[in-house]
Amino acid sequence: MFQLNQLATEQVGPCQLTLNPGEIVAISGASGIGKSLLLQACADLIPHRGEVRLNGVSAVDFGPSVWRRQVSYLGPTSCWWRYCAGDHFPSPLTPQLHSWFLQVGLKPAILEQVAVTLSSGERQRLALLRLLQQGPTILLLDEPTSFLDSAGKILVEQLVQEYLAADQQRAAIWVTHDLEQLERVGDRALWLADQLTTWSGRGVSC
Repeated sequence: MFQLNQLATEQVGPCQLTLNPGEIVAISGASGIGKSLLLQACADLIPHRGEVRLNGVSAVDFGPSVWRRQVSYLGPTSCWWRYCAGDHFPSPLTPQLHSWFLQVGLKPAILEQVAVTLSSGERQRLALLRLLQQGPTILLLDEPTSFLDSAGKILVEQLVQEYLAADQQRAAIWVTHDLEQLERVGDRALWLADQLTTWSGRGVSC
């Protein structure tokens, strides 16, 4: 469904990967090795070589804006270009969004606050909800819970898993340094050095 074919940047790759429907592939690796760059290349946000395909169609045939709505990157920090957090969401919230807010431990009243005054953990959860409301098929999650405590991490993990389960075409690549999280969320766990390799002991391969 989602394929990387000899995908490479100046710092990492080439990488091969096939991501199956409903699957979460968890990726870890040393700091600075290029995990974020790999995800950004998947989203066509940075220059790269090789090819990325969704359902057999190359990213270049989608066009950049359409591709990024379908294959969406979420970094560990987020940009807020409007004054209030609520300016980034529909008003009133859809029932689904309202449910998602409560599920990750946020009260909808948080939308009345100035975005830059929110804590890092609040912004991280809001950024995920902002992304999910667009309905992407492939989630590229770059340490999406790095500012959350253990309980908050579990809530986000459960939401992402439920989001994927709601549509059989959806899947995710999840970068994390948290090895316990890697074990919880990853249907497969891969290590990135120059290329993607199987996480030792997991008994799975690309």
